[in-house]
Amino acid sequence: MNILHVIIKYSQQHWGGAEGFIHNVARLHARQGHTVTVAAPNVFGDTAREILDGVRVLRFPFFYPSLDRSVAQVKARKGAGLVSLPLLAHVATTRYDIVHLHLHNAMSTSLAYLLKALGRRFVLHIHSPYLEEPALCNASIAIYRQTSVPRKQGFLVAVRDLAKVLFSTRRSLALADLVLWANGVDYAAYRSKYPGRLSVQMPNGFDPLAFGHGDGNRFRATHGLEADQKILLYVANFYALKNQTLALRILHELHRLSDQICLVLIGRVTDAAYMDEVRRTLSELDLTEHVVIIPGLAHDSEALSDAYAACDLFLVTSKYEAFS
Repeated sequence: MNILHVIIKYSQQHWGGAEGFIHNVARLHARQGHTVTVAAPNVFGDTAREILDGVRVLRFPFFYPSLDRSVAQVKARKGAGLVSLPLLAHVATTRYDIVHLHLHNAMSTSLAYLLKALGRRFVLHIHSPYLEEPALCNASIAIYRQTSVPRKQGFLVAVRDLAKVLFSTRRSLALADLVLWANGVDYAAYRSKYPGRLSVQMPNGFDPLAFGHGDGNRFRATHGLEADQKILLYVANFYALKNQTLALRILHELHRLSDQICLVLIGRVTDAAYMDEVRRTLSELDLTEHVVIIPGLAHDSEALSDAYAACDLFLVTSKYEAFS
């Protein structure tokens, strides 16, 4: 089969949980003999075309449909709201047996409209929090009619809000032939509201073999951690949703019981401002000597397996996770 996965970003230097999941699925299907392509807007300026573990990766130019946002802001938002016309053209002109969308934003809805117009079926996979947008049409009309708003500004606001309706996640959900949910709470809410639509909960899962061979003693030796120290481990990229500051406060409270507890934080910095907040909290709580920060390890690295083997407790302080 010829399979296409579409995601908002696909850069190994900015890898997250969804990217790791998609890569593992794509790699598995490629090994089974399928032709697999992962397509994404080229948010971080990577190579436009490459083969990664037997999977063809295509990255396309994009633009942000607003005059007041820079590329840097787009990167900070992890690609939210951007549109790639070349990616749309590729999907329109290339025949895939399965199209699997792993994004829910304007780009996803644009692809959904296109695929439906071409009579092609597609799967929408929701990996991250889903907040259904309110209907904005009536609000747009009200804003446009307000005498306190200049006519031109009111018109632009109305156009913007109408676009939010037409390209909202709600539209791509309605158009999808199948919706996959990683999160059980979101899945249950969706099933309750739309019982007639085809949807399935499918947690991302993990490969236990990837973490069964780690050397905990090697990890402790590498990072100067004593054998009798208890290790709390949290693996997540550094941005506000992952809430590493709460992990620091938990460690601070645990030190009331024992100062032989340390915290290991592993993850890439995807929000520099939030990382500054983490470091400020670390200093304010006087935990510098009890926290090890490792700025990102590859999802399939030996060092990451060692970290899991070394820890006594795996900690998750995220405000949202697919399994919660």
